[in-house]
Amino acid sequence: MRFLLLLLVAAAFVGCTDVTFPEPMPLKRNDLAAFPKKWRGTWKDDKATFVVTETTMTSTEDGETYTIGENLKLRRFWDGLVMNTKQEDSGRWEVFFLRRSGTSITVNGFVANEGAVSVWKDVLGEACVAGQSGTGEQKTYLLAPENNAAFRKLVLKGGTVPLATVQRAD
Repeated sequence: MRFLLLLLVAAAFVGCTDVTFPEPMPLKRNDLAAFPKKWRGTWKDDKATFVVTETTMTSTEDGETYTIGENLKLRRFWDGLVMNTKQEDSGRWEVFFLRRSGTSITVNGFVANEGAVSVWKDVLGEACVAGQSGTGEQKTYLLAPENNAAFRKLVLKGGTVPLATVQRAD
């Protein structure tokens, strides 16, 4: 999906920080087997076009297709969707909060900037673990909210940052 591609590109630009969760968010919610009907269609930004079908998202920029399944979990939360992508090397999850408003979708992610890290530490306390990757080259954060109220606080209190906005094209 273009969203996933945007997310991955944004994560690359964020650079030397990896922010993950030990399991898909929100906790103990059912995985959606399909994208909701209002989210399906063609979406664009200034760089690419994404086609969202019932269970897949395809980027016309690179032809890559992502399918809801074991490595991509989609869950409802609050007034949006949470997209969880599993990291192959660690088994941890990158988490993105998607909000649709009319003909646009905003993608928010957990990016380690000074403001967000402060929110994470305030909301999670000891459940916000900072460390280094196995090679020591990359700073990592493992966020482990104890419940969905804590996850909601992360989202509402500035623990995420906008990464991209796409517009409906069809």
